Amino acid sequence: MSRTEMDYDANGATLTWGNVIEKREYPFGVGNYGALARKTDYQYAHLSGNTGYNVNYLNLNIANHVTEKTVYDGSSIKLADAKTVYDGTAVTTTSSVPNHDYTIGTFRGNPTQTSVWLNTTNTWLPTNNTYNDLGHVLTTKDPGNHTITFSYADSWSGATCGVGANTQAYLTQTSAPDTVNSQGATVHHRAQTKYFPCTGQKQATLDENDILAARVGTTVRVPAWLSRSFTLAMSVWGSKGLARKPSQPTRLARS
Repeated sequence: MSRTEMDYDANGATLTWGNVIEKREYPFGVGNYGALARKTDYQYAHLSGNTGYNVNYLNLNIANHVTEKTVYDGSSIKLADAKTVYDGTAVTTTSSVPNHDYTIGTFRGNPTQTSVWLNTTNTWLPTNNTYNDLGHVLTTKDPGNHTITFSYADSWSGATCGVGANTQAYLTQTSAPDTVNSQGATVHHRAQTKYFPCTGQKQATLDENDILAARVGTTVRVPAWLSRSFTLAMSVWGSKGLARKPSQPTRLARS
């Protein structure tokens, strides 16, 4: 038999938010479980005295954001450690995005920095993220200072269904850091996605070669049954909606 024990955070004398603050794992033994093999401690942004505590998360009932996770062996020797900082940098503002609530305040729970502990040098390796006020990740920079950027500018495959403007609803481009090839030329590393305006499903994906050659990329062919189902759903919108038919999967075609 083996054994796992867990302690939970407290919300008053008898209540809990349901978050594990410590987990203890005991291996299999003969007739009983063995000695403690691993212990994992969790700290949270809403718990006073914890790493990264901020009373605003408690007041907003953001009560599940881990700020540090530390793993020990059975002798309490640290094996791994990771920290997360939330809302450490200001969000980039947008404007006129339809149906967006612009009254949300500073404390959103965005993980703006995650750091892992490197035991050999006893140092921390950070990854930094930036966000906009829609909750989208705009950039992520790894410990080697390589930055990936993300764009959510609308990219529709057509203009049917009264497609919205400035929705910024989907990730449409990812750009990895440029490199230099053997001929000394700068090489971009982009990936783009287009979406069907009616359903919001992917219509095409393009890699850097597709973009440079102005190709349509890898397209998604919508089966006739799906188009018919969507047309019917649009005519009775609000009754049964669009049903998927798993027996006929979407097909991909490379152009």
